[in-house]
Amino acid sequence: NENVYRISDENGSYKEIMQTGLECIGQIDTYCLCEVLSLAAQSLGAIVDDFILDVSHLGIVSAVLDSLKVSPEGRAALLRCIGEKNPHGARAICEGESVSPEGIRMLQGLIAAYGDPATVMASLDNLLPADLAREERAQLRDILAAVEVGNIRLDFSVVQDMNYYNGIVFKGFVRGIPTGILSGGQYDRLPRKMGRKAKAIGFAIYVD
Repeated sequence: NENVYRISDENGSYKEIMQTGLECIGQIDTYCLCEVLSLAAQSLGAIVDDFILDVSHLGIVSAVLDSLKVSPEGRAALLRCIGEKNPHGARAICEGESVSPEGIRMLQGLIAAYGDPATVMASLDNLLPADLAREERAQLRDILAAVEVGNIRLDFSVVQDMNYYNGIVFKGFVRGIPTGILSGGQYDRLPRKMGRKAKAIGFAIYVD
């Protein structure tokens, strides 16, 4: 349980936020990823029965963007379109960057993907080349199969900050509140920046 300070979208000044959550740091394996994701879902369920936990994998998103071979500016713009679920904007950017029609179709399919994990993973296997993000897809499939929570949905518009997060990311919602109240994911890049070999995953519920 701690207070954190973030820049407010409302007025640009710092806002104090009370949050509760967990961090898991060290030799993170698939079991740890499953356990943290399960605890995130259980935490939402302790607040209200009617919740959704949207899950994404930044390794898959990155692999798709890498395959398009766009400029850094184009990549940043496409990432915004993914986060906004804006397939039309993504198409316009891709056409300006001379991305192939197949690449555009693949990106738009990723943006549109949402819903039951098994159904979305099956459509993703049809959408992506067999060798694209193969390991990431296998990891995501294993995790979702192990975490038996009916309120989990796959949603690749959950992109978080890719300078900080990698791998599994997720966001939690409850009925009656228009924004996410839980946010989390893997952030192996932070320990690396601090000279550590450890991996990390965690989440926070914004109690305010």
